[in-house]
Amino acid sequence: MSDQVYRAIIPIRPVPRPPARPPTPKRGLHVRLVVRMSGGLSTAIAGAARGEGLTVGAWVRRQLLDRLGMQSDADARSGRPVRMPEAHQAAIAAALRNLAAASAAAQSDDPASAIPAIQAARAILVPLALGRPAP
Repeated sequence: MSDQVYRAIIPIRPVPRPPARPPTPKRGLHVRLVVRMSGGLSTAIAGAARGEGLTVGAWVRRQLLDRLGMQSDADARSGRPVRMPEAHQAAIAAALRNLAAASAAAQSDDPASAIPAIQAARAILVPLALGRPAP
C-alpha cells in the first residue's frame, strides 16, 4: 500500500472525559477511635456522660477538646440528643413554678411579693444555663 492510503485514514479520537471533580471534603466526624479499657472505667465514663446528658462519645470528645485546649464546632456539637438529666428537669420545673407565682403576685394587689419568686427562679436557671450543677 502506498503512503496516500494511510494519510487518508482519520484516526479515531476517544470521547473526551469531563475533568475529574476534586474530592468532596468530608463533613462532620469521620475518624473512629477504638480504645480498650476496663469495665470499671467504662462504667464511670458512661455515668459521667449520663449525668451531663450526653452520649459517651460526645462526653469523651468534649473531655479531649478541653484537655488539648482545642475548639471544634463539629466535635463540640456532636452526639445524638440525649434526655435532659432528671435533676435538671426538676430544677427547671421548680423555676417555672416560681415564675408562675411571681406572675400571679405581680398581677395581684401585692406586686412586691413577686421579687422573691423571680430571684428564686433566677437562682435556679442561671447555673443551668451556664452548665453548672443545679442548686
